Amino acid sequence: MEKKVGIWIDRAKAHIIDEGNGTFETIESNVSEFNPSGGSPANTPYGKQDASGEKELQNEKREQMKKYVRELADKLADSDRIVIFGPAEAKLELAKEIESSHELKDKLQGVETADSMTDNQLREWVRNYFNQ
Repeated sequence: MEKKVGIWIDRAKAHIIDEGNGTFETIESNVSEFNPSGGSPANTPYGKQDASGEKELQNEKREQMKKYVRELADKLADSDRIVIFGPAEAKLELAKEIESSHELKDKLQGVETADSMTDNQLREWVRNYFNQ
């Protein structure tokens, strides 16, 4: 029997739903939300200000996101068919990771936009997707 898996994802967490047996796994992302503030003011007018390190924070967030989507892609390795859904950009980053994998790229069936849902709504969404 084919293993059909749906994964709802955003930057905070992902829900992996197995359509066949209805199992449901939630994985937290550990991607930090950074709110960089401006540098500190100088003691003299028009003087040098401290850098806020915003670029370093963005790079760290990008690396955390890469690690998160790799971890999710590894969990999908035994799937036969995969659909990714969710709000915003995280689903696109996961799709890109899957498409770069020789083992997974042919298993990706679709990438869809969807809002937040309850656990039962997530299961129903995946069931409906694969039974169209």
